[in-house]
Amino acid sequence: MQPNPQLSLRPLPQPADAAPRAELLRAGHPTGCTVPGAVLEFAADIGGRHLLFLTDDVPCEEVLNIVLLDAGFQLLDSASIGRAYHSGLFAHPRLVEPARVEFEFMGNGTWAVDVLAAPRLRLPFMPDAAGVSRPFGLHRHFTVGFRPG
Repeated sequence: MQPNPQLSLRPLPQPADAAPRAELLRAGHPTGCTVPGAVLEFAADIGGRHLLFLTDDVPCEEVLNIVLLDAGFQLLDSASIGRAYHSGLFAHPRLVEPARVEFEFMGNGTWAVDVLAAPRLRLPFMPDAAGVSRPFGLHRHFTVGFRPG
């Protein structure tokens, strides 16, 4: 588990009312992967997979997109943290062995993303924590939690 400074983004043109999207680059070269967001806040390699934290660059109503990709940059799982009219600032990411990233974002406390060794069954209508949303799916490859400070 280690940070990955080789990953970066190239913004893609979007209509004014659409959420930002970007092409993921590795060492300046296209990976063929499009991700949600405009700013790559943090990237880590965990067990051969890439965990990305991306924001939309909207200071008054920021959303944090969390994306897990396999070694070939194919999407495994994703989640978003955010609420209408709430601002968030991604700060202080910390890698915690064996497969956890802790950080501050929205609220007074610590968020944590735990990357699972194998996919787990998930109940699609049960959120990980307040403010977390996910696309519909029956499996998850990571969990998102919040511990109030």
